[in-house]
Amino acid sequence: MRDLGIRVGHWTGEHTGCTVLLFDEAVLASGEVRGGAPASREIELLDPMRSNAGIDAVLLTGGSAFGLAAADGVMRWLAERGRGVVTPGGVVPIVPTLGLYDLDGTGSVPGAAQGYEACDAAQAPFEPALDGPIGAGRGATVGQWRGVTLPSGLATATLRSGDLIVCVVAAVNAFGEPGRLDRDLLKPEGFPIAFGRNTTIGLVATNARLDKVECCRVAQGAHDGLARAISPAHTSMDGDAFVAAATGKVTAAPDVVRALAVEAVAEAIGEAALGFMHAPPPRVRRRRAPAGRRMHGWARDRPDAPSPADSWVYQLSGYTDDGLGALAAAEQETAVIDLARDGGDDYFTADEIGALHEAGKTVYAYFTIGSIETYRPEYPAVAETDLVLNHWDEWPDEYFTAYWDERWWDLVVRPRLDQAIAAGFDGVYLDVPNAYEEIDLSLVPGEDRESLARKMVDLIVAVDEYAEAAGADLAVFPQNAPELREYPGYLEAIDGIGVEDLFFLDQDVPCDEDWCEENLEHVRAISAAGTTVLAVDYAREAANIETACERYGEEGFYGYVTGVDLDRIDEPCTAQSASPATQR
Repeated sequence: MRDLGIRVGHWTGEHTGCTVLLFDEAVLASGEVRGGAPASREIELLDPMRSNAGIDAVLLTGGSAFGLAAADGVMRWLAERGRGVVTPGGVVPIVPTLGLYDLDGTGSVPGAAQGYEACDAAQAPFEPALDGPIGAGRGATVGQWRGVTLPSGLATATLRSGDLIVCVVAAVNAFGEPGRLDRDLLKPEGFPIAFGRNTTIGLVATNARLDKVECCRVAQGAHDGLARAISPAHTSMDGDAFVAAATGKVTAAPDVVRALAVEAVAEAIGEAALGFMHAPPPRVRRRRAPAGRRMHGWARDRPDAPSPADSWVYQLSGYTDDGLGALAAAEQETAVIDLARDGGDDYFTADEIGALHEAGKTVYAYFTIGSIETYRPEYPAVAETDLVLNHWDEWPDEYFTAYWDERWWDLVVRPRLDQAIAAGFDGVYLDVPNAYEEIDLSLVPGEDRESLARKMVDLIVAVDEYAEAAGADLAVFPQNAPELREYPGYLEAIDGIGVEDLFFLDQDVPCDEDWCEENLEHVRAISAAGTTVLAVDYAREAANIETACERYGEEGFYGYVTGVDLDRIDEPCTAQSASPATQR
């Protein structure tokens, strides 16, 4: 959406939410309501006969008619920034608002505070997730026409033709469901339920140059796409409504824009809703306090919690028979593994991660966020840009990157997060946050170590916010650079930290350089804040293994000692010090 000058932000609650779409500047828009039971605000202004010449935002919200109050927060946020129609009494932001029914009897609905929070969320440096049970799609369902309630959510699609872009974001809360109608279920007496919790709402945005009449026809096309994807559509129990907005940057035939809108809505709603219906129930992300956070399923005061020294395993290659059976049999309760068994695109599946869960394991997905290896599947696309910076001398196949650039997020970070969420990982283990120290400053004019550190923290915060917006209970563990704790927002964004070389360097070399003690002090401070520490040292000599394990116990860290290649499963510390050569 940012290609169109639109910023998206969500507020996601337990059973409801809202999604705001903020335009960088006022745009022409129109809309159409076809459902029999709409909940809306400012829709009349979109009529081509009305004088309104631009809107500042669109709000999609749960909470039925109650949720329309969330628009008050959006208007306040915009007015504080001088956005809106100028009047003698001040600016008046124009925010068409569409509501869907997701009331659950608890009285929890989006209000002004939640609308304002969604606007704040839209200012994040990276675009949030736009698919799934998030924002306005949090409580969405489909299928009630035949007496069932199936999960749904937000859906999005973007189509292009040359420079023309047509994008849709919709909250799919239909009385019907994707696919063809089973006619045998249609009875003269009516549907199985007399009251549905329904309405599909959305925005179609384009960079085409259109007037309000042409925008209205695009909104009509959006409803045609809905009718292609959902059966039955536009019932008396739906409040189906679409807004169509045009930013006016590209010349395009209105009928082509309308045709693309039909296709985009049909694609987004049909394919996404089918995926939601067959997906497991979403895992709601719990908000965390700055201290005393959960520790990958353990609590410090739990009497049966494992001792810190014997609780995790770190393996990035050498998986037995290319599978995870050996990890399932390992004594450690937590495993950090690569997203893919081959370091490429042969990703571990949800069934494989589920099998580790059944074996009692917590599993984190490893990937880098400050560099890229040449063997990774994203590298060819990244190499075609100016994101690739200096070579990392310690690793021949790895380059640092401009990790603060939104293209890095779109090409690498977000797809990796989506893969981790889809496979059911419990968290992400983010390597190379220390890129800010290693980048050649001559390649990034205007930057210094301080600005690069701040941008790395922003990226880690964005990972946390993305996971939360996606409704994924995804723990965030950066590896190394513990000094980033001194930057605002960092400790609140992470669930723990992984740290290499606390006591031994690669490999069996005691860490007695000046920076070693400083590094340890930062890690101690992070641990004292109630944040989990996963420490790993690379040693093979029995005496060094024993020393590292003892230090983990003294410090209260979760420790693991292994070889630097990370291609084997070593025993946990309590067994390893007695039998250092034992491995699977």
